[in-house]
Amino acid sequence: MAHSIYKLITDAKAPDQQAADRVATHVTALTATKLADGLIDPKLVLAWLLNAIGAPGYLIGVLVPVRESGSLLPQLALAQRIEQSRLGANTIGLQARRYKGWQHSAWQQRPCCCRGSGRAGLS
Repeated sequence: MAHSIYKLITDAKAPDQQAADRVATHVTALTATKLADGLIDPKLVLAWLLNAIGAPGYLIGVLVPVRESGSLLPQLALAQRIEQSRLGANTIGLQARRYKGWQHSAWQQRPCCCRGSGRAGLS
């Protein structure tokens, strides 16, 4: 069996039994992992579960948008916490101003030969 899997994949004869066994083991492990991932996929399992308990069809149709938007709930909670903090919305503005100040100071610290020389559009 291992030799036939090796020949199917590589289109050549296996150099020895161990090489054929390694390839067969690798292919079997990947196949089993892919099958298990498919069987426990929430898209499949949740739809099947709702169907099994007799939920109406519109709930199964609403399942995907609810699942996709549910991933944004932690961001919503974090945004509310930031807005209620002492700094509030100024936190982002303050960071932007610091970054702009950093850029300005980095430009001022360049050697004189780079500023105003007209090279590379830096005049």
